[in-house]
Order: sequence, then C-alpha cells, then structure tokens
Amino acid sequence: MNRLLKISVVAVFILSLVTVGFAQYESANGQWGGLTDVFDYPVGARAMAMGGAYVSAVDDPYALYWNPAALQRVDRIGFGFFNTNLPMNTSYNYFSFSYPTLTFGTFSAGVLRIGTGDILNTDDYGSKLGTRDFSKSLFMFGYGFKATNWFYMGTNFKVERTSLPGYDGESNYSESGLGADFGMLIDPGRTSGFLKDFSMGLSIQNFLQRTQRVVETQDKTPRNFLFGMSKGVGQDFLNHHALFAFQMDINSAQNVPVFYHMGMEYDFRKTLFLRLGFDGRGEQADGVSSWKTTWGMGVNMYGVQLDYSYWSPRYDVLSSSHRISLVYSIGKTRKQRLDEIHLNELSRFQEEVERQKKYDQRTAYLSGLEQARINFKSGDLYAALANVNRILAMDSSGKDPAFSEARQLMNEINASIELKREDERSQREAKTRAEIELQQREQLIDDHYNKATAYFETQDFREALTECDRALELDPNSEHIKGLREVIVENLKGEITKLLNEARRQRLNGKPYDAIQFYNKALELAKGDTEVTQAILNARRQLENKLNRDDTIRRANQYELEQNYASAADLYKELLKSEPNNTAIQKKYNEMYARANAKTKLLTGRAKQFFEKGLAAFTQGRYEEALQNYESARELDPLNLNVLKAIDLCRARLRAQSK
Repeated sequence: MNRLLKISVVAVFILSLVTVGFAQYESANGQWGGLTDVFDYPVGARAMAMGGAYVSAVDDPYALYWNPAALQRVDRIGFGFFNTNLPMNTSYNYFSFSYPTLTFGTFSAGVLRIGTGDILNTDDYGSKLGTRDFSKSLFMFGYGFKATNWFYMGTNFKVERTSLPGYDGESNYSESGLGADFGMLIDPGRTSGFLKDFSMGLSIQNFLQRTQRVVETQDKTPRNFLFGMSKGVGQDFLNHHALFAFQMDINSAQNVPVFYHMGMEYDFRKTLFLRLGFDGRGEQADGVSSWKTTWGMGVNMYGVQLDYSYWSPRYDVLSSSHRISLVYSIGKTRKQRLDEIHLNELSRFQEEVERQKKYDQRTAYLSGLEQARINFKSGDLYAALANVNRILAMDSSGKDPAFSEARQLMNEINASIELKREDERSQREAKTRAEIELQQREQLIDDHYNKATAYFETQDFREALTECDRALELDPNSEHIKGLREVIVENLKGEITKLLNEARRQRLNGKPYDAIQFYNKALELAKGDTEVTQAILNARRQLENKLNRDDTIRRANQYELEQNYASAADLYKELLKSEPNNTAIQKKYNEMYARANAKTKLLTGRAKQFFEKGLAAFTQGRYEEALQNYESARELDPLNLNVLKAIDLCRARLRAQSK
C-alpha cells in the first residue's frame, strides 16, 4: 500500500471513529453499531437538549438541517451558529442564514463542516513528514413554503466537499457529491382544541443520495427518514408554555434499527427555557437500544437566543459534553412587515381619499360660486344667497381664507337685499297716514323676515321656516318672502336627506345607535311634514326592532352556550309572540325547552326501538343514520335526557368527520 493510500485510510479512520461511530464491534446478529452518515451528528443545542426530537418542533435557522419545510416557520431574518469540539482534534461546525419573504416562502443557506487537523504524516522509514488535515463540508441551500394553510413543504439542496491530504507536499485530494433533502410539515393552525399548537413533520434526509469515492470504493449516503410529532400546551395570559415532542428515525442502511427520541421544553414568557430529552440512539446491547438522557436550557432576549445542552453521546468513544448554540434574529417578523405594508397602503389610500375630497370640495366651491354670481347678476338674490350658503357650509371654522371670496360675495348679496328692502321701506313710508297700519304690518313682516334670514344664515332651517310662515300670514303675496321660503325648504330637505343618508351609512357600518341619533335629528327638522315624519319613524322603528330582536337572539345563544336552557327557552318564547310563524325560532324554542326539562328515564315502545337502532349505527360509525334514529326517538320522547345526550355526541362525531 503506498503512502498516499495510508494517509487517506488514517484520515477516514479517525473521522469515522469520531463522527460516524466507527464499527467498534459486530454483534452476533451482524448489526452495525455506528451511524450511517458523516453528517448524522445533530446540530443545535436546543435540539440536542430535547433528545433529538426536533423534526416537527423546529422553528429557527436550524430547520435547514432538520426539516426544510419548517423554514416557513422562521419569522425573522436569522443566523444559526453551532460548534462542537470532538476528540482527536476534530471539530463539527454549523452555520446557516434564513431569509423569510412575505409571499414567496423562506430561503436559507448554510454550511456544515467536520474536520480533523494535525494528522501525523510519516514515510516508509517512520520519519515524520509533517501533518495533514482532513475535512468534509456540506453546503446547503434550502427553501420552504406553505402549500396550504396547514401544509408546508421544503427542500434542501446539498453539495458535499471532501478534502483528503496529499502525499509528500502534493496538493490535497478533493471530491464533491450532490444530494438533496425533502421535508413536509403539517400544522393545522387551530386556536383551540387538541390540534392547537400540534404539528407533524417528515424529513427525508438524503432523499437524493450523495455519492463519493472513499479511497478506492464508491460511498453512497443512505436515506434517513425522520418522522415526528409535537404538541404545545400553555396559557398566553399566564406566560407559561410547554412543548412535548416525539420522533423516530428510520434509516435505509441495512441492520440499522429504528431509533426513537422524546423531548420536552418549558418556557416562561418565551424568554427562559428549560429542556429535557431522551435519545434512543444509545449503545446497542443484544439488539436493544439504550436511552440516553439529555437536558439543557436557553434564554432569548433582544433577538439573540443562547441555548445550552448537556449531551450524552451515542458511543463510548465520545464523552459526555456541554454544547452551546446561538440564534441571532434581526429585523421585524413576517407579520409585522405585512402589517406595516398594510398600514402604509391604508395611509396612502386615506391620503388619496383626502386629496379627492379636497378636489371635489374645490370643484363644488368654484361651480357654486360661479352659479351664485350668475344669480346675483340676474337679480335672483335669494338663489344667489342659497348657493353662497351651501359653499360656506363647507367651511367648518368660518375663517378659512380659501372661502374669503364667497364671504365677500355673501356680503354683497346681503347688501343688495338690504337695499331692496330699504327701497320697499321708503315707498311704504311715503304713503299717507291711512297707510300707517299697513306700515306697522310691514314692520312686523320685516321682523319675521329678519328673524327668518338670521335663522337661515345659522342653518336653523326649521325656525327660519316658521318665521317665513308668520310673515306670509301677514303678506301672502310677498315674492321675496316666498323666494326665501323656497330656498329654506330646499335647504331643509337637503339637510334632512343628508341626515338620513348618514343614518343609513352608520347602519351599514354596524353602528345602529349612531344611526338612531341621526334619525332623531332628522325628525326634529321634519316637524310638520307628516309624510316625511312617518317615513323616518318607520325607519327608526324598524332599526330599533332589529336591535331588540338581535339582542334577544344573542342572549339566547349565550344562555345555550352556558347550558342555561331554561333562560334560552324563555327568550325564544318571547320572540315567538312577535313572530309566531317563524319555524326556525319555534324549533329552537322546542329544543331549549326539551333540554331544560329533560330527565333521565327509561325508554319504552317505539322510542326505545329507534334509540337502539341509533346506538347500533353509532357503534358502526354510521353517524348520520344514528342521528336520524335518535331524532325519531326524541320526537316520541322529547324530554328524555339520554336521547338528548346521544344526539349531542352524534353531532360532535359528524362535525369531527367534516373537518
């Protein structure tokens, strides 16, 4: 054997001794006592502390190694660091980077390296020629995504690089191999029940097997099937949580048994972690795996998670050791980033709406102002006054400089109206003494008119209309009073319409009580108009009836959830007084009454026959048939508690089947 071959054999021997378990012995049944892949040694102190039961529980950058489908669980940009110093100057290192996107899954890259340094090199005469290094590196490129709301998939493309020492100063010999992992994860994402925080994971390591030449033979990595389940329990408001995990490893290599792992983790406020695990890949004794106990702890603060584990290895050649790993997360979580985008979109939309509102307001302002000028020039002073008032109603402060031109035009219109009135007054004063009473009457008309104008300018249209009517009682033929009244009526109708539209909008937005307030304001303005008043009263009454009915049904449902069936039956009975033909409410009343008065008693006759048929169908899993028979039994004996319980159990099974 030449010296190059000797060096290679020594390197492979040492690396196998430290990391692949080195076939220390061969038992009577021919089983191999070591592992099956140079990179089968676990990574991450958290995973090691949980006994290696990590394929369904992983949610950090170590998912690139354990289960690429779980990469989608990584919420923030993160780095994972892990280093293990093994005997004989060998080190085992892991580094990964994960980048979760918002809509395209999570990408990850990393490297797993194992190397032995300072291997003594001698010639055929035993003379020392120096030292050589041996290393294997596994470059990993992973991607995980959510296929459905509960199903995750991922893959990990791997490039293995082996470096063997050369001979007499020659360059190192190296070779590469390609492979890939495939992972799946089921996470129902439920917020309650047993499936809350429950996961199932499957990772097929070496799904695409890597092949490399070792000395003079081709070495192919076997497939390793990791299947696990995990269940989290805890209460968020108490900040206590626990995680239980189970995993089994099935290797495609011959004579390698199935290994089992169990682990648990307790945390307080997702900050302080305590972990305990049991690794079933211990030494083989008569074909039976021994369990190794592992434990550890961790702390997570300011985006840095530091984990520690005490690991009892699977082989006597490796002593028990302490392991530390680090996860460093930066930036915001995926949800925070999505919320930020949504908030920005909402802000942009609100700004756009505000710009459109200002544009519409400006357009209405210019068109209204132009129409007011046309009315003013044609002598239609009250139409001009109405248009100006509609414009100035947009100015909530009454001091906006943008409305100064409209305020100036209103002053001019008022001055013209005042001149016209002054002219009328002068003509009246020029009449004879016989006309004094008429002048006094005109003065009273002017008083009512002035009050109407004042109320109109303050948009108190109801009072303004009253004053106009009083003035018209004294002078039914006054054109300018009629004109003012028409303007007031138009504005009053517009204000009522505006209030009714606002009431409908509040009702559609789920604010019925605010809608009632707007209906009340509209009623105040609609006094005297029987038709409009009645329409508003009908709309308000309809809304109030709906509120009362919805509240009654809501309380009845709450009583039903609390199993207070008697109170629920009373509420449904009240509803039947106003809706006697409502079969749905009648059915709910019958059911609640039966549950409130049901008693445990023996079934007889046909009721018993139907119940026994339902029980037989239920036992055989035919739940719909069982439910029909139970319902028939209830029709014959509606107050039998056993029948009601059977119906509830059957419905629960049908709901479970439909999920």
